[in-house]
Amino acid sequence: MYISPASLLLSPGGHVGTHRYRITVAGALGGTGREVFADFAIEANGAATVLSGDLDDAGLFGVLDRLQTLGLELLELVRNPDGASDGSAPDGRAPA
Repeated sequence: MYISPASLLLSPGGHVGTHRYRITVAGALGGTGREVFADFAIEANGAATVLSGDLDDAGLFGVLDRLQTLGLELLELVRNPDGASDGSAPDGRAPA
């Protein structure tokens, strides 16, 4: 029986999982940037802007493409632990 390499990459049942990501870019987003990333929580802290949201793999690559198209410098990309959101521990406690 032949098993194609592509079939090994697919998860059983076709389930595509999402994860919470924190994406930090250099500088502040202008009006256009805020419109393009309206589906994210946006935190500006002067020198950088943090975008937070839930993404599957395709969504993540789409966001990276949007960053590149706008010429934004990616500083950091963090996938929060499974079940965590906004930097909290999976059980909801604040990080130590």
